[in-house]
Amino acid sequence: MRADRILEIRDLEVKFPVKGGPLGKGSERFKTVIDHISFSVFEGETFGIVGETGSGKSTIAKTIVGINYPSGGEVLLAGRKVDFSRKGDLINLRKNVGIIFQDPVSSLNPKLKIFDIILEGLNIEEKFTAEQKREKVREIAGKVGLNESDLLSYPGELSGGEKQRVSLARALISPKKILILDEPTSSLDVSIQAQILNLLDRKGERRDLRSRVICMDEGC
Repeated sequence: MRADRILEIRDLEVKFPVKGGPLGKGSERFKTVIDHISFSVFEGETFGIVGETGSGKSTIAKTIVGINYPSGGEVLLAGRKVDFSRKGDLINLRKNVGIIFQDPVSSLNPKLKIFDIILEGLNIEEKFTAEQKREKVREIAGKVGLNESDLLSYPGELSGGEKQRVSLARALISPKKILILDEPTSSLDVSIQAQILNLLDRKGERRDLRSRVICMDEGC
């Protein structure tokens, strides 16, 4: 018997405004980036979306987590339609869906220490004491292969692979139904790519992390 459908995308369309359309200066037209895409992801499944650069993979990823808003179609999480105009729906979406971006450098605030960056991923609806927060950060850091001393560092002091481990820790510090990987190894050298992919493979097998993976990269 097949597992439950955790995510369903129905006829998704995403458009972005483009200035200076055919009507002259100041006019506005729209460019369709995602044109009626549909797919489903089932619980425990690794789902891959493969396409050329500029084909819209990142746009799909950012729409699923609520960074972009759809122009048409539907996004359903665990059978419930997401209303992108409702704050509560967006909070629930981001609470249950984590994302690791392509570039670990631009996705981490260079002015924050690694501890505080990972802490950003903690579910804000839950109340934790300062000690509980410290323990959760230390625990997830250890699971992704970061040293405790790394938590006192700034992003600029870490390697590319270590930065991507930080992104993974931030995404998984609170339990997620889905983890989206937007070409997470494309900016890393080959040896570090293998480390990150092996790490993600092991984490996908860990029931305590409760993550479901959507892979947006051919290398995955």
